[in-house]
Amino acid sequence: MIQKDTEAQFVPLVDATEYRPSSNYVVMHQTVRRHKKKACSGCFCCVMVAILMLCFFLIPRAPEIHYRSSEIAQDSDSGNYQLTQHFAFYNNNFYSMKWSDLELEVYLCQYTSFLTITCDSASVGTAVCNDGAEFTTGPRGEQDLSCDYDLTLTTDQAKEVVEFCSVAPYTVVFQTKGSVDAQLKNGHKFGEQSLDQLAYVYCKP
Repeated sequence: MIQKDTEAQFVPLVDATEYRPSSNYVVMHQTVRRHKKKACSGCFCCVMVAILMLCFFLIPRAPEIHYRSSEIAQDSDSGNYQLTQHFAFYNNNFYSMKWSDLELEVYLCQYTSFLTITCDSASVGTAVCNDGAEFTTGPRGEQDLSCDYDLTLTTDQAKEVVEFCSVAPYTVVFQTKGSVDAQLKNGHKFGEQSLDQLAYVYCKP
């Protein structure tokens, strides 16, 4: 006689009471959001870099005029003095610059006391420059300019120059005043640029 095992139990492979929702959708959604944030940050950085580069190249920068040196010489025949001065004109921009209407004059100065200088109110010479009153400098370029002055000195001023050049420190002092107009190729105008410079000229015979 065959006996049946009435106590047999069947155990399910998965507990039907335990629910485990899938997390695949949540992970994918978070990944997409991270990619979007990174893309937006990258675009923002690129835009800021582009703006900074445009500002660096396009913002106008004021031109500069640098005085370098001077020499004085006396004509052996006429006895007249000629002054030569050297300048450098700097274009700090990434566009070409046009310089025009250059005007320079010099004034004779005297030592009135220790380290005190007084300059005459009347000009003793007007500049004639090697490139004229108009020239152009390229982007980030410079132009060296030499200017000559045929000095018109009174008898007293000529005596002063002789005296200055005969005793130490063998130096005659001139004040150089002038102006020049500067304009970029893109149309930006800087207007009149002024120059006011004391020139100590060594003149030992």
